[in-house]
Amino acid sequence: MNRIVVLNGSPKGKDSITYQYVRYLQVVKPNVEVTTFHIGQTIQSLERHKEKLDEIANLIRQADLVLWLYPVYTFSVPYQVVRWIELMNAYGHADAFSGKWMSQIATSRHFYDHTAYRYIEEIGKDWKMHSIPGHLADMQDLLKPQGQARFEAYLEELDWEMALEKPQEDVSSLKISLITDLREEDSELQKMIQIFRKNTKAKIQVLNLNEISIKSGCLGCLNCTLSGECIIKDDFQESLNIYVQNSDAIVYAGTMENHWFRSVWKKFDDRQFSNGHRMSIGGRPVGYLIAGAKENENNFLDVLKARAQVGHVYLCGIVSNQFEGDIQKKIEILTKKMEWAMVRHPERPVNFQGVGGMRVFRDLIYESRGFMKEDHKFYRENDLYDFPHKKKSTIFQGYIIGWMMKIPAIRRKVLPSLKQTMIKPYDKIFEERRVKNEK
Repeated sequence: MNRIVVLNGSPKGKDSITYQYVRYLQVVKPNVEVTTFHIGQTIQSLERHKEKLDEIANLIRQADLVLWLYPVYTFSVPYQVVRWIELMNAYGHADAFSGKWMSQIATSRHFYDHTAYRYIEEIGKDWKMHSIPGHLADMQDLLKPQGQARFEAYLEELDWEMALEKPQEDVSSLKISLITDLREEDSELQKMIQIFRKNTKAKIQVLNLNEISIKSGCLGCLNCTLSGECIIKDDFQESLNIYVQNSDAIVYAGTMENHWFRSVWKKFDDRQFSNGHRMSIGGRPVGYLIAGAKENENNFLDVLKARAQVGHVYLCGIVSNQFEGDIQKKIEILTKKMEWAMVRHPERPVNFQGVGGMRVFRDLIYESRGFMKEDHKFYRENDLYDFPHKKKSTIFQGYIIGWMMKIPAIRRKVLPSLKQTMIKPYDKIFEERRVKNEK
């Protein structure tokens, strides 16, 4: 990754919080050539001057990576980005993007950031680009050590995805659980599993759901909310402990029927309600091998991605034999991605699905803590009761600022420099990272 073209969709241009991620990237990777076009801030000029659009297209043709950068506005990207896409199509510049790597950095408070992300993904597909998982950050993430670590993991992932030769990780001491519903007649799924097993040096333990006794799905009795265990006595709990809890990564391999995996999967999934709303495999790499239609199964895909978000697991990829292209190559890449993640332990920020899902659970468990004792204990011990009323200093500051801004003289003085004031704290972060580079 030597040349990056950044398409900054923020109307604030270089003074936006979103753009600070590019500044951080340049500190971490000083040898990478970064060219930024502030398309959100200059859209009116771009509408009048076709030659400026030509310039952008020409530089994109020379780039290794196109990085979409934007804040989330009302369920999607800002208007300025949508208008810029219209202009590029109108002037026949879509071909400049064909075959290029692309990724995204978005900032928001996570309200429907995943739909903005999907919109840009769809544009990338229209323009025949190769998409790398993006970075959907909270507006304040980069000011926190955990947010910086996540962003640097994202930059590592960019390098990994774009590398022609994937590095070989030492995973000989690590364990992958492969959970499947493989039947004798499932020849396609069998081939996919064989390719995966052939390409990893990790230890693999296989759980075939058809070969264990799961007497029933969830009965809805709520006994587990008090005891933390399912009341049904069969092989489920032992299988969960061995193959789900006791692994370094998990691969789910199944065949789709009737727009879902077969019913034995739903039975196994529903019984995991006995684990409550606790993130039992948080941070673990997860991948899917799917025999059967996937490309048009948007609801099923949405569920798989949402599960990764709410469970805080690292989704390495979803491979189906219905996609065009070399299935063996795709499984090999998935295998290497999982091995990389098992060794490096990267973490992604969660999007609207993850944040929204966790807040629904948070409120439910807090209200029902009298009988959801195991969930309540987990949430309390892991500091997941992150109610906003606990942030008293932030609330107090908001009142003070609101009161001050009512005074016209203060408002006239503060508003012109507000954008610069908001990004001022980032200067310290960048300087600290530069010092770290020099050590």
